[in-house]
Amino acid sequence: MKLELKHLAAYFFYELEYKNNYNDTCKLVNIQNINDGSNVNLTGFHGGLSISEIKPILRSLDDLFFNLSIENESQKPFEYLEDFADTEIERMFLDIIENKNSKFILEKIQYAPFSFIQKLLEWHFDIFGLIDAKLAVDINCL
Repeated sequence: MKLELKHLAAYFFYELEYKNNYNDTCKLVNIQNINDGSNVNLTGFHGGLSISEIKPILRSLDDLFFNLSIENESQKPFEYLEDFADTEIERMFLDIIENKNSKFILEKIQYAPFSFIQKLLEWHFDIFGLIDAKLAVDINCL
């Protein structure tokens, strides 16, 4: 597995930060140009970089069960999603992942309602398994 544009594009609207090869932390600002799937120039604070030169900073899915700042309040993302769940499918998905580890949740993420996927992307959760593949940095390790 390698980091691809499809992994980064999902986070574009949510001010994703990344580490570059110089160990600087930058915000992903823009896509400069795309030559093919592997040669994409990204614009951050240091001008253009290719995808191979960065690692997004993401949260492990285990963090769903720990307090984070959500809408300026300290809350567990899982509990926020429980309050947010208003359909049977959303509630069923929460029942499936409750008290499970990130590997289990990652296996089931394909069944998540789109509204949940949007929230997980907004909160910079690793829904692609990039941290385990060493293609992203766990925010808790900074």
